[in-house]
Formats: sequence, C-alpha cells, structure tokens
Amino acid sequence: MRRMIRIAVALLAFVPISANAALQETILQRFRSISHSASGPLASLVFDAAGNLYGTTSEDGRFEAGTVFELSPPVGGATTWTKSILHTFGSNSRDGAVPTANLIFDSVGHLYGTTSSGGANGYGTVFELTPPVNGKVTWSEKVLTSFPPIDGVQGVTGISPRGGVVFDSSGNLFGTTVEGGNLNCGPVGCGTVFELIPRSHGKAGWHHKIIYTFGGADGALPGAGVILDNLGNLYGTTETGGAGGSGEVFKLSPPSGGGTTWTESILHSFSGPDGNSPDASVVFEPSSGNLYGTTNFGGANAGGYGTVFELSPPQGNQTNWTEQLIYSFSDNDLGKFPLGNVTFDAAGNLYGTTYEGGVIAGGAAFEFVPPDRGKVKWKPILLHRFPNPHRTGLYPAAGLIFDTSGRLYGTTAGGGITDGGTVFQLSL
Repeated sequence: MRRMIRIAVALLAFVPISANAALQETILQRFRSISHSASGPLASLVFDAAGNLYGTTSEDGRFEAGTVFELSPPVGGATTWTKSILHTFGSNSRDGAVPTANLIFDSVGHLYGTTSSGGANGYGTVFELTPPVNGKVTWSEKVLTSFPPIDGVQGVTGISPRGGVVFDSSGNLFGTTVEGGNLNCGPVGCGTVFELIPRSHGKAGWHHKIIYTFGGADGALPGAGVILDNLGNLYGTTETGGAGGSGEVFKLSPPSGGGTTWTESILHSFSGPDGNSPDASVVFEPSSGNLYGTTNFGGANAGGYGTVFELSPPQGNQTNWTEQLIYSFSDNDLGKFPLGNVTFDAAGNLYGTTYEGGVIAGGAAFEFVPPDRGKVKWKPILLHRFPNPHRTGLYPAAGLIFDTSGRLYGTTAGGGITDGGTVFQLSL
C-alpha cells in the first residue's frame, strides 16, 4: 500500500512571537549520558495529532547505538512530560545505529527515519516504526533498506544517510547519503540522492533506486535531507563542491517525456564570503517561493561563523536564482555555527539556532523579522541563550518547531544531566 505523508500539526505557529518579549525556557526532558540510557539528540522534533513529541538520540541506549523516543504532555494535573523509548538501536546487526536525522509520519501513524550506520552492511538504514497493534505495547521496527558498501570501482550506491527522508504524493520516499557513489571526491565518494518505491501487487519490501550521484563540480557530500515542491522537484544542499568549492543549493527535476533521468540544476554555489558548508536543508516561504537556509561557516564577517541566506527564483527574463545574505554571524549574542534548518511562523518571521557562541558560548535561539516599509535588512532578535549545562541544555544542533499555540520546541546535543542533552520548550 502506498502511504501519504501526514502533515504534523505544528509546522507553522498560528500566533507569532512578540519581537520584544523574552522567552522562558522549560526543560521537557534531560537525557543521561550513561550506559543503557539515551543521549545526544542531534535532530529536530515532530508532533503527532495528539500533541506528543517524537525524536531520536544518536548515542547510548541499551545497546549504545541510539534510540527513538516519544514525549507525552502532562495530563491530570501533572507538570512533567513522560518519556517512552519506542526503539533502541543495536539489538542486532541489522536494525541500524546512530540516528542523526528527524522523523516523519505517514497517514496511518507510522514513523520513518534513517540511521547513519549499522544495518546489514554497516553503512546505514532507512527504517519504519509501526505503533502497537492487537494488544501489543511496543512499537515494531522494520528496515526498509540497508546501504551496502562501495564496490571499490565506481560505487553501487550511497552510504551513510545522515539526513531524513520525505514522501512524495505517490508514497515514495526520497533521501540522501552523505557518502558513496562517484569516487571523484575520494575513497568515500561524493554522495547520492535515492528513492525508495513501495513494491506493488501485494509484494513486500521497497525498491531502492539511486536517482542522482554527485561528482564534485556539481556538489558533494549532501549531509541533509531534501524537500519537495508541488511539482515533484527536489531541493537540497551539499556541504562541499560546486563552482566555489564551498557547497551549494541544488534542484533535481524528475524525468519527463518518458525518460528515466533526473536533471540537476545548481541554484547557488557558495564561495565563502556568501556562506560555506550548508549543513541543513532549505525551506520554502510559501507565499513567495523563496528558499531559506543556513551555512555552518563562511559569511561576510571575520571568523566565518556562518550565515542565514535567502534564494529568490528567477523573475521576468532572468534565468538564475538570486542569493541575499540575511545575516552573517560574528559570535555576538546570536552565537555562531548554525547547524540546523530555519522555520517560519505564520507572520513570515524566521527562527533557528546556533550551535555555539553567544554571551555564554552554549549557543542561542534567534528570530529574524522581515523588512517592511522599504527597508532591505532583516531585524535579528535574540530569543534565548543556552547558559547552564546543569539547568538547561547546551549546543542546539537542530532547527525549531512550533506548536499550535506559538511555543517553540527543540533539542540540545549537550547539557542537562551528565551532558546528555535536552528537549526544551520556549514560550512567552
């Protein structure tokens, strides 16, 4: 059966956060970096329709290979969220290890994600988690594909999927591998984009298909996942390669006219001063069709602490996308090294995190208010600093999400108890 993606209830806030309000941090979960616990969340979160949060930890767990967790909101007068471990990786040699990406839902409540290693060949997996049925109390995991190693000549497929997956309207899954494929970039390869197609006519399993292999000049090392537009085009980033050697934003157009080949278009190649090494994928602003994202390094300021950028599609007789630097980080209040994606609220304000820096060097959450009344610059706003490893988290590596009341949620890779990381909420 082909599955359609279920849109989470909290992709956009209904109520924008006031630009002048200080946000209060509430820690929903402190992970413990100890044996048989879970720690090191590196990915963003996702809500289900009931308001439960889901995410992954990249470390520890019973078998020291990471976990998938659920956080349920307080009920009956309680004040704390309840953590449940849905799956612990590493119980055998085939179920995957080290999940570093976000999860997604399908229309019947199954979760999908990737592991960057493990699986049948040790090079990562795409997995599905099915909720309990028929009186059972545990979720069940199924590996949809295990990534094989490079064959030593050209590479039969990609390896190490570090980003998440996304559904198209037909129920096919798309994702990237940061390595493998073409060996122009060295022994680990330049990376690939893959498609998983559910087998039809009652057959079990998924068909694994490589739809694009990077070669260096056209980009290399796609560490983040891809997004889809309503025409079936894929958009993503590579950490290196491209004309400037500092990474790129790319578009893949599906085959047309009975063809079988996807066509790549490079929307922008970074060169350093305009950004370097995008570590997260891009997002669309719905009303304009502009793409927005972050680069981990580079920018106009000394130190090259990263950027937030905008890409506008061609207008009129133009053929190229136009880049605008929204902000170059300089290790001020807003911190440095934005690793995660950005997200919008309903008013068009942009939100994200920096991994390090800021006044107390533990990273920050930020907002950018778009220009109005003829202004050209976005207004940067510090929303929160991550200051204390025992009371709060440190080093937010992922983007933020909203609930329907306008509260922000995210993860930190460190801090909390025994430096195992946290899940936090930011609200007025």
